[in-house]
Amino acid sequence: MIHSPEELGSLRKSVMQIYAEINGNGGLESFLDKIEEYWDEVRKRIITAGFYGPKAASLHVFADGLPNTSDDIVRKVVGDLIASRRIPAYQIMAKLQKHGARIHGTEDVKLLIEEHKYFKGLSEGKSGDAVAAQERLTARDVAISSRIQEVMTGDNDTGIIFIGRAHDVISKLPDEFTVICL
Repeated sequence: MIHSPEELGSLRKSVMQIYAEINGNGGLESFLDKIEEYWDEVRKRIITAGFYGPKAASLHVFADGLPNTSDDIVRKVVGDLIASRRIPAYQIMAKLQKHGARIHGTEDVKLLIEEHKYFKGLSEGKSGDAVAAQERLTARDVAISSRIQEVMTGDNDTGIIFIGRAHDVISKLPDEFTVICL
């Protein structure tokens, strides 16, 4: 998936400024338009798959950046993100949830905190350890894959994962999982 600027939270302003400096304001506007087009297409594909209806009742939803913690905390985080920011993935998740989908915490909290610190440092002009960042991303992918396997134990389970392009969760799932990329 393509992360929306709203997902960047406190890093949004500096990341958008850096992007504009590298690509110009026209490049930034073009990029923002592509993000909007991407999420419009995701919405269409979810509608086509029939997940905004009774089919959602058997759906498990996972998202990168969503901490693997108690269901109550996950519901609060999702609710807060929907209320405070216009994040396309979470808007879609809220609609799926209204139709009966279950949203699951997905990521190791400690790794999420480390990742935030890393990107915050980069946004402040500090250099970062790229090797450690890649190792952390791999560890996150392993944790996400484990969480999906933990939740999806039934033969008829269906899941959707909202995951950034840098991730490689699919290769970490066992062969018995059928993956269709929207």
